[in-house]
Amino acid sequence: MAPFVAPFCAPFIAGLLTAPLVKRIVKPIARGTVKTSVGLVYDAKQASLKARDEVKDAATQAARDKDSRELAASGNTDEAGPDGARAHGPSGKH
Repeated sequence: MAPFVAPFCAPFIAGLLTAPLVKRIVKPIARGTVKTSVGLVYDAKQASLKARDEVKDAATQAARDKDSRELAASGNTDEAGPDGARAHGPSGKH
């Protein structure tokens, strides 16, 4: 005849016996998952920062190109050039 074990004791005893094994298996898996997640978040952040810088540079260049086209189209050469020197008007006089 089997010894009497209360119904709530069997899962408790099974948990006590399997806990060390589960700890050895689950802990490295959980640690690897967290490291991978942190690495992915870091890489995504770096990629977004790089993309933001590239878009910012492209927008700045587009604005410069637009300004230079408008300046050339208006024929106004009294504006300061890229080096800060002012060009003379179409007549060449000061």
